[in-house]
Amino acid sequence: MGRLDPHKARGLADLADRYGKGVLRTTAFQNMMIPHVRTEDVAALTAELERLDLAPKTTLRGTTIACTGTQFCRLALTETKARTARLVDELEGKFADLDVPFTVNLTGCSNACTRYQVADLGFMGALRGEEEVYNVHLAGSLGQAQRTGTKLKGVVPATRLSEYAGAVLADFQANKLPGESFVEY
Repeated sequence: MGRLDPHKARGLADLADRYGKGVLRTTAFQNMMIPHVRTEDVAALTAELERLDLAPKTTLRGTTIACTGTQFCRLALTETKARTARLVDELEGKFADLDVPFTVNLTGCSNACTRYQVADLGFMGALRGEEEVYNVHLAGSLGQAQRTGTKLKGVVPATRLSEYAGAVLADFQANKLPGESFVEY
């Protein structure tokens, strides 16, 4: 979710020195990458990353992005980091066997720091009075489909975000064809 404490950052740097020629890279998906890892070292590196709690347990965790949110951004209308972490914690066990990547991007305002418009399930934060809510965009893609997600009418209250995302993923998993992406579905 884009958070890394000093202990984990030092551990990651040590692993990059040991397995990746001292090189760390960031990705557009808020992930860190250690390039130059020899094939025979992948299992050992993965085990080390798991000990640091840095190895994605599922594809869903590795493909979910959250913006900074109200904690550090004056433009954000909603809290995002902790909410997204809870969302993934609740969903990944239920959908660990999903056979295709599924992207969830959550942003706290309309500035699109997480590119919610091009996620399988994109959420844009807003306020309805004092209540935090999210606009929903479905089936956006930067890949083969190259399309912005369809903006749905209405909003999802922040308190029901996990319930909503779980229902979308459950429908997708139950009705899709093997290997079919969400955009294709």
